[in-house]
Amino acid sequence: LGDGYQGYAQMANLLCEWHAMLGDDAKGLEREVRGYLKAVILRDFSPTVADSVFEKAGETPQWLNKMMAEPEWRDLIYELSEMHPTCNLMQYAMAEISQKGLEADKAGPEAAAA
Repeated sequence: LGDGYQGYAQMANLLCEWHAMLGDDAKGLEREVRGYLKAVILRDFSPTVADSVFEKAGETPQWLNKMMAEPEWRDLIYELSEMHPTCNLMQYAMAEISQKGLEADKAGPEAAAA
């Protein structure tokens, strides 16, 4: 398990700390890190691995509940669901989002403003 570990989260935290020490805008930096994280997830997402983790959990993982609760991360779930429509994890997440009535956010803030 540890052979493939890269420590990305720790490296990202360290870079954020360095930027904060240099006086960079914390909110802007957070947006940039989240954007990068989303891009990496979209690039590297494996439906087979995701389904395996989901099935082994036996219940809804805490991290998935947190993702479904945040509009920004729900958008990522929508994208992954479109990219991987047969993924059990994404099917489950979309069903949960629909059941909770959260799919109204799918269009994003631009549609709400219209």
